[in-house]
Parts: sequence; C-alpha cells; structure tokens
Amino acid sequence: MRFAAPAPADAAALLAAWGGSPPTARPPTPDLCEPFFHWSLSAPVCLPRFTIIGAQKAGTTSMFAYLGQHPQVLLPKEKELNFWGSIWPPTRSARSRQPGYDGGRMVSMTDFLQDYMPRFPLRVPTDEAVHVYGEGSPDYLVAGPQVLSNLLRYMPLVKLVVSLREPIARACSAYANKKADGTLHKHLLRNRDALRDTRLDGELSNYTPPTLDSLALDALSVLAKCPDQRYHRTLGEAPKDGKGDCYVSPFVLHGYYAKYLDIFFQVLPSDQLLVVDYAAFAVDPAAVMDEVAHHLGLDPRPSANFSGFDTSLVFNTRENRGTHARGYGGKVGGAMSAAIRPGFANKGSFDASWEAGISPGARAALHRYYERPNAELRALLLRHGKPSVSWATAEYAG
Repeated sequence: MRFAAPAPADAAALLAAWGGSPPTARPPTPDLCEPFFHWSLSAPVCLPRFTIIGAQKAGTTSMFAYLGQHPQVLLPKEKELNFWGSIWPPTRSARSRQPGYDGGRMVSMTDFLQDYMPRFPLRVPTDEAVHVYGEGSPDYLVAGPQVLSNLLRYMPLVKLVVSLREPIARACSAYANKKADGTLHKHLLRNRDALRDTRLDGELSNYTPPTLDSLALDALSVLAKCPDQRYHRTLGEAPKDGKGDCYVSPFVLHGYYAKYLDIFFQVLPSDQLLVVDYAAFAVDPAAVMDEVAHHLGLDPRPSANFSGFDTSLVFNTRENRGTHARGYGGKVGGAMSAAIRPGFANKGSFDASWEAGISPGARAALHRYYERPNAELRALLLRHGKPSVSWATAEYAG
C-alpha cells in the first residue's frame, strides 16, 4: 500500500518567504566556512555548519559528544540550544525570559548576534585553521516549520543530521527518560494543553501520569476515531479542518517521523540532510560517525593526534539527568563524563530491552498505530534518494 501525503501549505509559505527558490539558488561555498562578519570581534567568523535536529532518544547526545572529539569542530557549552524553534519555549534561552515571548516569533538579527553566536567559542578563520561550529537540538525535528523559517534567513546552507529510531523503542525510552527525571507529568500536561506559564504548577498537585500502556491504547482509540493520521496532533494544536480532537501523546506521535521530516525535504535540498538509522549507530557507531563526518565535509584525519572517533563510550542522559544542560567546555568530558557507560548495550538487541517495559497488548497497539507512519517514512526516504531505515520494512506496510 502506498501513502502519498499532500504537500503542506507551510512548505510553500517558507519558499515564498525565501523568494520562491530553495537555498541552492545561492552559490555553493567551496570550503567549510561561510563567512560572517561578527561585530563584536570586528572580524569575519564562520557561520555554524551543522545541526543535529533529532530525533529525541535516538543517540543524539552520543553523536554530539563524538563530534566534539574532532579537532575541526567547536561546540557550544550546552547541547540543546533550542534557539531556532521548539515545541515550547526553551527555559535555557535568554529569549524565553523576555517579556511577552511566546516561543513562536521570528528570530531577529539582534537575537542572532547577541544570543546565538556568542554561545559558540568563536575563532577567526585562517589559512591554517578553519573551525566548524554546530549544535544539537532534537526538538528541532518536531518544530520543523518554525525552525526552517528561521534557519533559512541566517544559515541557509547548514547541514542537518537526523537519527531515527524504531518508534516503539523510542517511545519506551522517552517515557522512561521523563519518568526517571520526575518530569513525566509536566511533559504530558505541557504537551496536552500547551501551558506556558505558572498555571502549569497548579495542575500538577492532583495529577497522576498515565502509564505508557494506557497512552498506547489511547493512540489506537484515536486512530479508530481519526483514521487519517495526518490530522493527529499534540501540543494542544487547534483541530485541523474540523477533524475534532485527534490528540495523541507526544511519546507516540513523535515517532511519526514522516509527518515531521516531510517539510525538511520539501524546503531543503536533499544533500543537506543526512538520515541516520539508529539501529546501525547502535551496532557500529564508528562507521556511522565517519558517514556523519563525510556529510559535514570534515577532514577524516585532520591531525596526527586524531585517528578516528572514540565511540567506546555512550552518553546517556537518562542515567544522569541534566548533563546536556550543563557546560562541559565544548568537548567530551566535564559534566558529560558522568553520564557515560561502556558501549551500546546488547548491540542489535538494544531496542528490544526497552520494549520489555510495556505489555504485549500495548506493543501490538503501537505496531498497529505505526503501520502507516512507517510506510510513509520508507516512501519518503526512497523518493528523496535516501536509503530506508532497517525497521521500516514491508512488515509495517499494511
């Protein structure tokens, strides 16, 4: 069965704002540096070259830390800047603390100069050294239109990396993550009602978070009520075209990758977006990191002291919450070092261990729910010349 999702109006609006042409209308940059004159340094610097846009709980923290090992790469002190857009206002952004900030406005040049660029350890490029700046904010994937409308204005040639994980295992991992750090109830309420102020705290006193089993079964009930999954929503969005309340938990809906990726492929040239299969990353992270480095145009052997990425350690934010919110000097170590453990557990069976946390009935419900999303994802990737991920096979095609 084939699923052809219509082009969202957002894509046409974004291209119109760009002048009707995609970013490739600009001459390609011959090297790693797209120059930008930085007023505070009174010198040119390089614009950030890459962004890891997702998905949540798909190895982005490890990938970000591994990239920090490369001599050419300079990272911000925080992993998740959420500067270009987010599913809610980022608590660590200076902009979110400004009066009247609603999380959805366009980024101004003042924002860009005074809030974003200073987060990077800027260096003036020379003939001997050109540094590559990048960040990793997994929320960007699910905030695509807002992110793209801002990125296209300031960094239209940025390279994007997205890691996709089998959605049932991703849902289990995300749920366990929020449960471990005590924010499960807050995450669900903030997604359900789009609460962005102190009213949220008053909602929590008598709130018992649902189990993942119940969220999975709820998603299947919504599928029966709203069979066209393109209208499923989270974040308290307004119902589309009178389709009613087709709300699905973010733990489930954020695994509908084609829903969020489609606009990136419509607006950006496909060679700006690298899709990583998390299953391959778990089995052979070194090979995947070499692929990521190639996508970013990094020198595979930039110095005698760098023989390749050391992927013997895994950076796990669930096991040490808050590590990606604290500074670690832009390189592996510091606060990040407390979150590491040897290797990816059980290699190929890694995701299976997460699914042990839900009942067979709930797992069957999620398999049913993801049949169409996974088929759409496979078709979307193949249509844009990308290899399909290992788990989006005919098993889900329905």
